[in-house]
Amino acid sequence: MGVGSRSGWGRGAALAVVGLFVADLIGLVAVPAAPGLAAIRLAVRSAGARTLSAGTARVEMTISTSTAGSGLHASITQVAIGASDFRNHLADLAFSAGPAAGGEVRLVQGMAYEKLPALVMANRHLSTPWVSIPAISASSTDTPGMVPNGDPSATLAQLENLPFREVTGAQQVGSEDVRGVPTSEYRLSLNVGAMNAYGTIFQATNGINTPTPTIRTASMEVWVDSSGLLRRQRITSTGHVSVGTETTAVTSTVSIDYYDFGTAVSVVAPPPDQVTPLANLGALLSPSG
Repeated sequence: MGVGSRSGWGRGAALAVVGLFVADLIGLVAVPAAPGLAAIRLAVRSAGARTLSAGTARVEMTISTSTAGSGLHASITQVAIGASDFRNHLADLAFSAGPAAGGEVRLVQGMAYEKLPALVMANRHLSTPWVSIPAISASSTDTPGMVPNGDPSATLAQLENLPFREVTGAQQVGSEDVRGVPTSEYRLSLNVGAMNAYGTIFQATNGINTPTPTIRTASMEVWVDSSGLLRRQRITSTGHVSVGTETTAVTSTVSIDYYDFGTAVSVVAPPPDQVTPLANLGALLSPSG
């Protein structure tokens, strides 16, 4: 399964998986300690810490992925909206647009519950509308970003904790309002070598047997308000996926907005008889279930 695959899972689902895989690499972010970048380093790391300390927020995540190659030409955008409790690692995100529309992710009690959208359900052999997989730890500095498991706090923890070497450059772009709130925008050039190395390790440790995307360029932008809170986080990457003799170019953008800080968050697990337990993320992404 993957871009260019001829399995019965479908092109849209394969493209959606590529988008989620790249989303998971959001966590590989930090700012170098080179002279002249100290202020940016402090602003970005502090934003991660301050936003985590805010406790809760509403979240909107947008994943856009486009491909070009002999095996697949397509472009999709997926939107998930919900809320997250950063302290207790609770989250509930419902997909409202794209191939995942109708799907939902709930993170509660160390488990990620996924309500599969119609596109995926049509190609799975499951008797329940939900599946569960163990949630990837959001506190480990060597386990970047867990957007596929629905925990936005993971990306914030990485901003706060990762070493500085994962970024090759940074600059303050200017000022911009995000959802009506004035912010300062920073742009970071990411260490693609580290991201590609992590991608290989991540797939192996999570049972994912699809072709690994090779990232060629990657940058990240963050928007920080006057209180030091992160209001928007966006990563853009280009690369390719090779399947056999076919190579497909992939461009992905993952954006997360944080707003309504302090909002009440209540997340409950689906009824047990509505859930099929799966071993890991690879089992979820496998077309055979």
